[in-house]
Amino acid sequence: MLTEPAEPDMAIKGEISGTHKWDRECNGAVEFCTNGPQGGGAGHGGFLEVKFTNGASTALEAIVDGKKFDVRESLTLRFLGDAEMEVALECFEFLASKLKAIQEIDA
Repeated sequence: MLTEPAEPDMAIKGEISGTHKWDRECNGAVEFCTNGPQGGGAGHGGFLEVKFTNGASTALEAIVDGKKFDVRESLTLRFLGDAEMEVALECFEFLASKLKAIQEIDA
């Protein structure tokens, strides 16, 4: 008797995305798009994409493998695979908590 593999606790069919815009001394947006966990590494198709867009006066630069690039319009990061998405979330949570702590010290 063959049994079907167990279904994951959560599955996302299609993609989920969202945008947060800012308008202060500089303005722009951060967008994300993901298809959620897909059951493994990059070959399974799971991804998380995070894109920062310069609306006006947002100074952005990227350093990739030691080479510096001025970012004129947008900067996109793409994480491929379930573990990479999970680690990206941990890293963004870490950054948010540390930056909030710094703001409290500075207040």
